[in-house]
Amino acid sequence: DAARFFYCAKSSKKDRGEGNTHPTVKPTDLMRYLCRLVTPPGGVVLDPFMGSGSTGKAAVQEGFRFIGVEKDPDYLRIAKARIDFVTGEDLC
Repeated sequence: DAARFFYCAKSSKKDRGEGNTHPTVKPTDLMRYLCRLVTPPGGVVLDPFMGSGSTGKAAVQEGFRFIGVEKDPDYLRIAKARIDFVTGEDLC
């Protein structure tokens, strides 16, 4: 089965964050790897469907600039809290 080459554990409760109800939270370590893989040094990561902010959290941890778009206000609050937590700033 080809799926054995693409296995990645689910996000831990600690990685998800308190109150994160998004159904498809990605593991931060995986998203950090993917950001490094495809983003040039000094680049910008764009996530047009930000959800709970896994990509944004990973991008800022890797030192990239990040632009995220999310239409659901509940998920936007979750993403903002997760990204603000790792930066120590209120970015929006």
